[in-house]
Amino acid sequence: MSRPDVSAQRTAEILAAATETFARLGLGTARMEDVAAAAGVSKGTLYLYFKSKDALVAALLQALFAPLTEALTLLDGAGTAEDRLTRYISATLALLEGLQSRISLVFDAFALAPRNEAVRQLMADHLHAYHAALVRTLEHGVASGEFRPVDTAQVAALLMALFDGLLQMAAVDPEAAALRTRGRGALRFVLDAIRRPPGRSA
Repeated sequence: MSRPDVSAQRTAEILAAATETFARLGLGTARMEDVAAAAGVSKGTLYLYFKSKDALVAALLQALFAPLTEALTLLDGAGTAEDRLTRYISATLALLEGLQSRISLVFDAFALAPRNEAVRQLMADHLHAYHAALVRTLEHGVASGEFRPVDTAQVAALLMALFDGLLQMAAVDPEAAALRTRGRGALRFVLDAIRRPPGRSA
């Protein structure tokens, strides 16, 4: 039996420590020394795994956004467009609720993006994939007659803005935001607005 990859395991441990540290101190404020102390390694050892703070931040954000990006595959699954959107939003809201203790990292990432090209590119790639997947699903609904003809790019942007706004509310007041309940309500509101009335031909 091969020996476990200690390096990979240690990398995961350092990322976990970095996530906790950056969520507590902020992406701009936390230092590599802080992460090293939280991970129980020397600063020199930390640099063996991540050559700079920027590299560590990029790896941390990739790990943070990976489940959200993976959830986009639900939009290309089976069922009607409404089924796909409902499954995706339910899964994403559950993921976001699980991120509550680290949600500050998401907002820090948006703030850092204009000054850090690696972070900006990572955020842009995620948002472009998110928007494109929503557009594909909405276009499927329009083509099948499930939704009335709409500007799918605009509706996709509206959905993204709605959920980003709810996420901000949840960061400030989780109870008032009631993320999962309000998120499903927001989706129903949009679907009711674009759904083709029964008996109306395409």
